[in-house]
Amino acid sequence: GADSPAAWDEAAATARRQRRAETIVAALTERVSAEGTLKSILAALAGGTVPPAAGDETLPDPRSQLRDFREVAGVDEEGGEDDADEDDEEMEEGEEEEGELL
Repeated sequence: GADSPAAWDEAAATARRQRRAETIVAALTERVSAEGTLKSILAALAGGTVPPAAGDETLPDPRSQLRDFREVAGVDEEGGEDDADEDDEEMEEGEEEEGELL
């Protein structure tokens, strides 16, 4: 029956297998996550992107993170001071001139 030593041994063996399987899954999940992060870093350094691994669609694009950092740091793409405000003013002036021509 359920109280026999054989049943207890089987239940204990099943529990050990379950814990072992959970440990393996956790280790593999951690490794896949670390590899995905490493690939993202390498891709960002190389200037490209790596498609997200299954389940990692929520990871931000490394290039957008770099752009965000540059905006906060006030540095443009070439590494000089950010003159985005000047660019915006020039574009607005161009739009005004277009309006006058129409």
